[in-house]
Amino acid sequence: MTVIFGILGILCLIYYGVIVIYSGAGTSFSAIWIVLALGFFIMAAVGKFYPRIRDRVPVQIEVAVITFFSAIAFIFIVVELLMGFSALSFQKESVNYVIVLGAQVRGNTISRTLSIACFNTFSPFIMP
Repeated sequence: MTVIFGILGILCLIYYGVIVIYSGAGTSFSAIWIVLALGFFIMAAVGKFYPRIRDRVPVQIEVAVITFFSAIAFIFIVVELLMGFSALSFQKESVNYVIVLGAQVRGNTISRTLSIACFNTFSPFIMP
């Protein structure tokens, strides 16, 4: 388990690097990947060193920590499932607009994310 958490931490850092290279360091919410990487590295460290001190940790603390993280995981899974099921649509409807998450408009210029999303989606409609 320690190796898996370590690999996930490294993947988070790599993904953060890709975001910074692609759209710059000031991208909103990109720092979450550094926070996630730190969390995974902490979990890897706990997995490695916890067996050595397990007999000194009270059972109540162990149960509280496991319950807390289990509740967070359960809530996360339920929310993700609800979002996934609500996204399913069997009706073909035309839309007049598209919301691109993570895109920004700065003054009169659009961010790189938005320009690429518009180009890939609506290229026949974009005029230079």
